[in-house]
Amino acid sequence: MNESWRNEANENAMSGSEMMMTELEQHMEPGFLDDFQIILSRPRELLEDKIRIFYAHDLPDDPESVKALSNSGWSKFHKFVFVSNWQAQRYIERYNIPWSRTVVLRNAINDIEVDIPKKFDFSKNEEIRMIYHTTPHRGLNLLIPVFEKLCEHVENVHLDVYSSFKLYGWEDRDSQFEPLYDRIEAHDNMTYHGSVDNETIRTALSKSHVFPYPCTWQETSCRSLIEAMASGLMCIHPNYAALYETAGYWTFMYPYHEVAQDHAAHHFEMLHHACSMLRDPEATENIVMKLQGQASHAAVNYSWEVRKEEWKVFLNSCRNLPREFEGTTGEMFSYKVSG
Repeated sequence: MNESWRNEANENAMSGSEMMMTELEQHMEPGFLDDFQIILSRPRELLEDKIRIFYAHDLPDDPESVKALSNSGWSKFHKFVFVSNWQAQRYIERYNIPWSRTVVLRNAINDIEVDIPKKFDFSKNEEIRMIYHTTPHRGLNLLIPVFEKLCEHVENVHLDVYSSFKLYGWEDRDSQFEPLYDRIEAHDNMTYHGSVDNETIRTALSKSHVFPYPCTWQETSCRSLIEAMASGLMCIHPNYAALYETAGYWTFMYPYHEVAQDHAAHHFEMLHHACSMLRDPEATENIVMKLQGQASHAAVNYSWEVRKEEWKVFLNSCRNLPREFEGTTGEMFSYKVSG
């Protein structure tokens, strides 16, 4: 496997971005990517003999993107791949990238099989299990007090937290969240698991019912949400940034609140209502029907079996592009035509 897209910023990382790039390579035939330099958001050396693809997973105002794309820097890349239309339009507006240089190829996951009706059978008064499985800076500080309050109103509910900056190889950044991790470990209804591999996450999702995500980060997509949708979880989150696009309106979504206290209050109401419905057999039956549709939507729209073919079509359409461009301005310019 060629991991030339790695550099000092992500050499030890295996977050959603690195997983996407690794899985893309795994789903391509040997040699298929040889003509291309696919750059995962953080360019270093650009190879003049390759077709240069900027594969964006960050926000347009990320310092690395600003450094690489400002002052017509975008013109050094043949094409831009974005993971959502929301993200694409913000890059286009920020850097004046021609629309024709861009394509949206959404994130993908390997197939997940789960028996949703069986999982939501609460006839034996089973525990309602919730899971938070993304990095802590995206809303964990709101979720923990919300869940603590929820436990005062709802019995037999548990939250598993799989969260750490170790996914990025940035363990030092966990220090600011240590008090929050301690708070989780001290609570009888919460378990802190830290950072684990993706297979462990997928197993945990298969046994969970709710993905509470009071997101405060502008997601360009959200692999955690995609996996939760495919696993048949009630996904409760705001319509912030690209989350509404990723969700496809299948989830339990609410308006984003700029004020943290208001956001937390609204998330609490959504979680409390979700638990009330899950304690009602008739309501749960309707929820199961919705979640089966949600899981089918995720399986069709976010499957690597579909996405790999889209990547192949896109890359094949780029193969005859000349390696060098005429001009260095931010305006659209013609390609060199050989012979």
